[in-house]
Amino acid sequence: MIRIDTFSGGVGTMRGKGDPMKVLSVLDRDPWVSCFDESESPALHKSLNALVRSGMVLLERKGYPWTKAIITDAGRARLDAARGGK
Repeated sequence: MIRIDTFSGGVGTMRGKGDPMKVLSVLDRDPWVSCFDESESPALHKSLNALVRSGMVLLERKGYPWTKAIITDAGRARLDAARGGK
């Protein structure tokens, strides 16, 4: 089997990169962020910084070019509230 890596995570292809809550929702499904996605989208970079500063996400550097977003308890609570207390 051949695998092709696009070097783009879910947040790299999403719409609404400037909305931290939309970014958080996508990170819940796909926690991988490529340095290419972040460098090519200032809006995504700002959203990720906002999520980290607010304590909703921790970023863990993995093998180049990947970073894994870890949603904290605060981030999980915010997601659950946004989804209607799921």
